[in-house]
Amino acid sequence: MQKKYTILSLPSRRFPTEQPFLLEIMSKRLGQRGHRVISIIQSDTPLDKTYQMHWNDSQLFITPARSRRSSLNRMLNLIKKVQSLHKVYKDIFRNEKPDIIQVRNDWAAALWVLIIAKKQRIPFVFQYSFPGSKPYFERAKSLTGIKSFISKLTGSITKRLLVYIMIRADHVLPISQWMQGELIEWGIPEENMTPFPMGFNETILQQNVDINRIREEYKILDNPTVIYFGSMDKLRDLDFLIQAMSLVINKIPNARLLMVGGKPAEIKNLKLKAQELSVLDNTIFTGHVPYHEVPMYILSADIGVSPIPPIPMYIVSSPTKLAETLGLGRPIVCNDIPEQKKIILESGGGICVPYQEEDFAKAIIKLFESPALREEMGRMGQKYILQERSYSIMTDKLEAVYRKLISPEK
Repeated sequence: MQKKYTILSLPSRRFPTEQPFLLEIMSKRLGQRGHRVISIIQSDTPLDKTYQMHWNDSQLFITPARSRRSSLNRMLNLIKKVQSLHKVYKDIFRNEKPDIIQVRNDWAAALWVLIIAKKQRIPFVFQYSFPGSKPYFERAKSLTGIKSFISKLTGSITKRLLVYIMIRADHVLPISQWMQGELIEWGIPEENMTPFPMGFNETILQQNVDINRIREEYKILDNPTVIYFGSMDKLRDLDFLIQAMSLVINKIPNARLLMVGGKPAEIKNLKLKAQELSVLDNTIFTGHVPYHEVPMYILSADIGVSPIPPIPMYIVSSPTKLAETLGLGRPIVCNDIPEQKKIILESGGGICVPYQEEDFAKAIIKLFESPALREEMGRMGQKYILQERSYSIMTDKLEAVYRKLISPEK
């Protein structure tokens, strides 16, 4: 019988969170397999004290935090975070200790863990799912003077901290094999890493989903529909997608673009672009949609799209939208960053093209005009994701890492 572990999880996200890995693996799957998972997460809203609650099949401690609007508050939050971690840790593990501690992207928590883990001989896993220094350098490119200098300096310091942490961690989980390659160049030993990309919640396929409700609510009806879901910040450059869809609409006037997610200011800017290109009537913006409802929107569309700007921070990424769209049996049009190219080549679940509006438009038109091809690609993509990226498979993979660290072969 497999041994059950006590796992302390310290993610950088604030609570509440809809991050799929935290929701599906840390808060559910590991607990369902008998492991005891305890997460400590800062609150997204002001709190005066730490609260304890059940989070699906895990235990959660929500600690106080300030607003992140000022640099001073962000600095105070780092101090408060470490103080809260130390206090909650001592309260929970007064007479015991966790079998493993896993930190996700949080360098402040990781520095604290390095002290605790070394002192108490606890295996420490660092999950690196976001290229920490790169956003600062990407931001610096659009700034001048002191702001650009500060962004570059912050990026350089962040990289040094991450290297220090990952060299000393017992194991590192980079988001992709391409990020792993970059970390090897940073000096992180390859044998201490296991790529851990984004996955798919296969239990969705057991649920009854009413796709007609979405089509009726947004007046999609029988219109051929493309879906984009997820972040809509400036770095995503979604003007690119609207430009590509304008070319599609020139050929297929009743085509629709369903844009799921985004903040009000982001949506406002994208609407202006759609209006400029005379495709606003063909473009539907839903705003934020709860995580558990996103599959209904994906299934209401004919085709998914995953345009990822080929900038350094995204080239090593593992896009969630790719796994989730293919897992639900919808073909996808994406561009050739390494992770997307690999999955499309191995699965046959869509069309991978260069990051050009014309190429995206041609691929979308091809799928709209070929129902049999759409169905076949959807079937092949789903089969691949269920075999390679379901959250059950990914949980198996994580458990294997834990076993190797906790009970290494003599």
